[in-house]
Amino acid sequence: MTSGTLSAPDRWPAVAHRLEQTLLAALANYQPWAPVYRSPRGEWVGPPRTLRQRLANELWHRLYLAAKNQDGVAHIHPLVVFFAADRRAWKLTCRLYKSLSGESARTSPAQALIEVCAWLLEQAVLEKLSSRYVPAWDVRGQQATRAWTLLRQENLSSLQRASGLSPRTLFQLCTRLQAGVPLVHPICEILAHEEELRQRISASLHQATHGGERDQAWAFFGQQLSPAIGGSGPLEALLRPCLELLEQEDLPLSSGLHFEAVNLLSRLRDSRSATTLGRLVERTPPANTNVRSAALFALGNLRDPHAFPGSRGSCAPLTSSTSGAATAPRTSNPWMQRRPRQSGPWASWDSRPSKRCLCSVH
Repeated sequence: MTSGTLSAPDRWPAVAHRLEQTLLAALANYQPWAPVYRSPRGEWVGPPRTLRQRLANELWHRLYLAAKNQDGVAHIHPLVVFFAADRRAWKLTCRLYKSLSGESARTSPAQALIEVCAWLLEQAVLEKLSSRYVPAWDVRGQQATRAWTLLRQENLSSLQRASGLSPRTLFQLCTRLQAGVPLVHPICEILAHEEELRQRISASLHQATHGGERDQAWAFFGQQLSPAIGGSGPLEALLRPCLELLEQEDLPLSSGLHFEAVNLLSRLRDSRSATTLGRLVERTPPANTNVRSAALFALGNLRDPHAFPGSRGSCAPLTSSTSGAATAPRTSNPWMQRRPRQSGPWASWDSRPSKRCLCSVH
């Protein structure tokens, strides 16, 4: 169908629909067994090292989980509406992506949408971290808050230069993104709590490896991994710190931290832990039955045969129905549904402004 067959007000919904299909097509090769994010080249890479990369991983994984549902597009639609509800919103999204990454949104519209969303969410997370209350006696906490405040200012300056918007408008954009898109609503709270835990755990690990109070440092680390003692925030915030701990081969099993981390991953039941748990089983000596058994139990808690090493196949493609829409094959364990990749003149659309999009803040 050519654009000439549609009137200007009716043209944009069809184009936004193609953007949704492009997002789903990008997820067709998503690997849910490790914390990965999509590079500008369209490759799934990991683990995420920066806050923005961790935000991108969380976004892609939640999109993957939403797309697995029968009404997955309904969960993804509000995200597309925010960034591409009309021509003005999408033009601003493209301008932000081009300025901040140096890449063109024409080559990968899905990548542009997710990256701009991650930048805005990063600003929201840094706002939370820099405005948190820290008691005067907490020297390390005060240092971390000053560092987060500096990062917030740098990130805000980059967004201002790229968008030409005022700090107040950018703050409103971040607020509306969190409130108006249910898919991303819990992400800021999870990542803000994760960054706080990461700061405390990193200090404890440094003390354990370089200081003289190794036992006390490990005990403190174990408390942070315990949701009953150290976790006042969402339990999901401990996923990536636990995976990073288990990947540290220089951390002795005698510390007991591996067992704590594996037990917590068993409670989370997140597929992104499968690869790390599998490697832990392979490299743990048979004599350490507690850690090996706990890791196997955590893999079993994922309740997916593909979670076990050596049993992962390729994604199951979609078939086409008589109506032309993509439908999932009926299997006992459906993978990510592949949508046909679309292309088109991403910057040549027009429509009336929407009140639920990127350009609705003045």
